[in-house]
Amino acid sequence: MYSTLLQSVDGEALSEHFARMARRQALTLLVPVLPDPVVGTPEDCQDFSADISETPDGSWLRVRVGSSLREPPASDGDPLEADIIEREAGVTTLGMVSLERGAPLYATAARAVVALEERGLAVHRVLLIRAQKGFVHPGLLDPDELFERVDITDPVRAVPLPDGSEVVADTLSHSGASHPRSTESGGQAAVDDPRTLFLGKKRGEELISAGVTSLRDLPEGVTLSRRQTLQVAAIEGGVAHVDQPALDAFLSALQYPVRYLDFEAFSMPVPPFAGARSWEHIPYLYTVQSVLDPGAPAERSWYLGETLEAIGDEFCTRLLEHLGEEGSIVVYGRDFEARAIARLAERLPARAVPLRNLLGRIVDLSSVFSEFAYYHPLQRGSVSMKSVLPVLTGRGYDDLVIRNGRQANLLFGLSVFSGTPLSEQHRHHLVEYCLRDTEGMVWMVEALSRLNHPPGEPIGSA
Repeated sequence: MYSTLLQSVDGEALSEHFARMARRQALTLLVPVLPDPVVGTPEDCQDFSADISETPDGSWLRVRVGSSLREPPASDGDPLEADIIEREAGVTTLGMVSLERGAPLYATAARAVVALEERGLAVHRVLLIRAQKGFVHPGLLDPDELFERVDITDPVRAVPLPDGSEVVADTLSHSGASHPRSTESGGQAAVDDPRTLFLGKKRGEELISAGVTSLRDLPEGVTLSRRQTLQVAAIEGGVAHVDQPALDAFLSALQYPVRYLDFEAFSMPVPPFAGARSWEHIPYLYTVQSVLDPGAPAERSWYLGETLEAIGDEFCTRLLEHLGEEGSIVVYGRDFEARAIARLAERLPARAVPLRNLLGRIVDLSSVFSEFAYYHPLQRGSVSMKSVLPVLTGRGYDDLVIRNGRQANLLFGLSVFSGTPLSEQHRHHLVEYCLRDTEGMVWMVEALSRLNHPPGEPIGSA
């Protein structure tokens, strides 16, 4: 059904279709009387005439396009974008299903209210419908327990209507502002841009507003944190900051054999199986690079669970085999991998002890950079792996088809939603992306081991 879509790894296309399928799933649970959803691409839906006829008991309006009403604008009206419309005792309630954990979609709902009232249907109440945070799938889903309904009538009515008919852009979602580490044209920001200040975006914006355009020209009286001070010093000197004692302590603490581990995980608003939680990150793929002795070549291993059934006991069995019972487990960002392992232990009690034993072996490589044991001006204030890896090793992700976790996890999530198996090509691309994360960590540790930057040695153009 979605085999054509699954030939693509375009992030925006994947995100659009994932959202449509998640909304359809939510609506099917909320309103069982909905007709079978129409399957199609966004382009198909733009010209689809939405069915807004009544359900048999007259309490709901039917919605057809992707199980969500997305009607093109009439020549004299606003586009109608609504999920469910309930009528009871003379009160019409507009329900908007949120697939995000934060964005309240006030402006989207306000546009729907305007469009419905233009069509002669007065809206008395607006509800935001979203999955309860922390909801655990009990085995049989009850929509009343899964979804919470938040009355957003007042804030929706408060959205300004400049000319009486058109709602302003949704300032609560995507503002369109460029990322502080990139320019409006898509290039990288200057290394001394105040907005690249480490953990100081707000401070950087204040400096820009005050006319300060470079971290090299900070006015007197500006206070900086320890790490921000090191960042500015590296920019001014044009050299990497290296805390050799801290690096030596990190490297000497590694116990061989060293395993480098990375998970890829997907999440859904509606938990996909019993015991899972709303929006829980559920690992479906891992890669491990095993370095048995100092200086030895890394040995690669991985496991990709292609179905929900394959990301349980078999996943854990293979993971435990590949990580062994001794040696350091190096990750980039301890919280994510540790939380994933802890949740696996909760879901699989028979594996709980060996899984929890892994937690004490985890070593967080990202701490080297977040604590500024190493900082390079070209990181532009970021300590993410995708910022550090190219600077430290000269290698990155540009040669891959899948280049970020969002692409990977949307692709897998869509495969689960649609029941369409991943192609051999997609399996290859997913594994290659996850392998890059673990081999990248190997490269970074090797580069840190070779570091010998005498004070003042230039590190290239900043």
